[in-house]
Amino acid sequence: MELGEWVKSNVDYGRRLVGSGIEGARSGQDEFLNGEPLAPFLGESFRGALVPAALGACVGVLVGYPICRKKSPAVTWAYGLLGCAIGLATGVAWKKPPSQQECRRRRDEEHRQGAR
Repeated sequence: MELGEWVKSNVDYGRRLVGSGIEGARSGQDEFLNGEPLAPFLGESFRGALVPAALGACVGVLVGYPICRKKSPAVTWAYGLLGCAIGLATGVAWKKPPSQQECRRRRDEEHRQGAR
C-alpha cells in the first residue's frame, strides 16, 4: 500500500469514526434530555464548579509566586489561570449529573407550574 492510499484510508476511517461518535452523542442526548435544551444542565454544572475553579486559581497563584518571584508577574497569573482551568474542569467532572428521574421530576414540576 502506498503512502497516499494509506493516508486516505485512515482519513476516511477517522471521518466515519467521528460521525459515528457524533451520532451516538446526539442519540444519548436526545434520550437523556427528552427534547429539553442542554444549556440549563451545563449552566448548573458550571455554577457548581465555581468554588473549585476559585480554589484552583488561588493554588495556582500561590504555586506560581515562589517560582516566578523575580520574573514577570504575568507568569504568576498564568499559573493562576491554569489552576482555575484545572479546578473548573475538575468541578464539572466531579459533580454528579442529575439522574433521569430527577430530570423528569423537574420537567413535570415546570409543566405543572406553567399550567397554573
